[in-house]
Amino acid sequence: AAEELGQLLPSGAYDEVLSALRKADECLQLYLREFPLPALSFELGADTLSLLKTRNACLDADQFFELISLCLAQSGAYRHLKEHRLEAPELFALIEEDPPLPQIPKAIEAVFDPHRTVRSSASRELADIRSSMGKKRTAADRIFYRVRQKLASKGLLGDIDESVHDNRRVLAVQAGYKSQVNGIFHGSSNKHSLYYMEPSECIAINNEIAQLIDEERKEVQRILRQLTAEMALYQPQLERYRDLLIRLDVVRAKAQFGKRFDCIVPRVNREGRTRLIEARNPV
Repeated sequence: AAEELGQLLPSGAYDEVLSALRKADECLQLYLREFPLPALSFELGADTLSLLKTRNACLDADQFFELISLCLAQSGAYRHLKEHRLEAPELFALIEEDPPLPQIPKAIEAVFDPHRTVRSSASRELADIRSSMGKKRTAADRIFYRVRQKLASKGLLGDIDESVHDNRRVLAVQAGYKSQVNGIFHGSSNKHSLYYMEPSECIAINNEIAQLIDEERKEVQRILRQLTAEMALYQPQLERYRDLLIRLDVVRAKAQFGKRFDCIVPRVNREGRTRLIEARNPV
């Protein structure tokens, strides 16, 4: 909106000038009656809407929530101007042809929870994968706990007896006892006093968990790609939402300027006559 105002030039088109003045005055009158336009701000990355034009594109969680932000801003402006359409007919006419699309936020929120994580309910396959993963992790924790207790009772572990490496729990074995522990080596401490070992008893189930993690990642990608394709159907409408909100923000800026400097709406004529009464430079 600031960029558009910065490029604004005088116009010789009577109807265009008159319409622009009416919109600014309607917005100003709403301010004076304490019915200002609601927040028009929205988050929208430069590539989000253009990606919806790209075949097989896949938006990420933040980009989907940008679409929600855009829809909520447009919905708020639409409801407000519809409620005050008698006082602001020109402003309502600007947005009347583009009513809200509640199905967009609804579809996105059906896939994501408030923390922007894909819900298990987003697909039956994802629910099954996560259910299996939970059971496997519980079983892996039990096995790991038994091994840790056994080695700790023998005094083979360090003061910090466990760690995590590549999403796998590993035991911190004292360097002098590393040959007494069967498993996969995952590295050592800075001073080489501890060796991080994945117990052999845990390897098989950890491999199964790793496979489930990969399946989860692929299923999440499939869900996001499908949701992106669904949102792509609304791409032209979303672009109009963005452009309308920018235009409304331009009008609001004019109204706020007018309010700040006690400006009035001039009477415009087609003859090119100008009469300035007690004029002053607002700058």
